[in-house]
This record gives sequence, structure tokens and C-alpha cells, in this order.
Amino acid sequence: ELDGAQCAACAFLALEAAKKCLKAGGCLVVKLFKSQDAEEFFKTAKKSFNKAQRITLDSTRTTSNEYYFYGSG
Repeated sequence: ELDGAQCAACAFLALEAAKKCLKAGGCLVVKLFKSQDAEEFFKTAKKSFNKAQRITLDSTRTTSNEYYFYGSG
């Protein structure tokens, strides 16, 4: 749970940096671990992009809690 919270905290920092640095239409990819903090990040981040997705790679183990947030536009 601690890893998930720390990962989400870093994701929020990356989102703030992206808001300041990305050009219009830019994209952000962030690795997250399933947690309540990650859910809050997703809800917040999707408001900043035209397209927002949760992506789990095919190579990810089925027992893994990791996924990627992808936001663009």
C-alpha cells in the first residue's frame, strides 16, 4: 500500500509538470499501482486530457497490481 501511495504522489507531481511543460496535444504516461490514491489520480488526471486510458501490458503478470495511465490531447 505504501508503494502505491508513493507512486501516486509521484504521478501527481508528474501531472503538474506536464500541465506546465506539455504543448497542446501532448501526452503523459505514468506507471501506477492499484490503490485508492491511484484512483484519485486517474479521476484528476483525466480532466486534463481529451483522452485518458488505463493500460495493462500483455506482458504484465495477472497477479500484478501495476497499470499505466495514458493521457493525450
